[in-house]
Amino acid sequence: MSKPIVLVECDPTDYYLRNLDSIRDQADFRIGVDSEFLRKNAADADIILAMGMKRNSLRELWPL
Repeated sequence: MSKPIVLVECDPTDYYLRNLDSIRDQADFRIGVDSEFLRKNAADADIILAMGMKRNSLRELWPL
């Protein structure tokens, strides 16, 4: 069985990511913040996480 793809909208150096350490080996994590990165990876993602409380780039993919 293949690992799920988790798209994480977060700066790859952000401290929030430490919360994912215990499950890192259970999924294919794709981490980034810019719109182009998210657009490229969103279609393949099984799960999408938006980390933090800042305005995010995901709104460009799914505007309200």
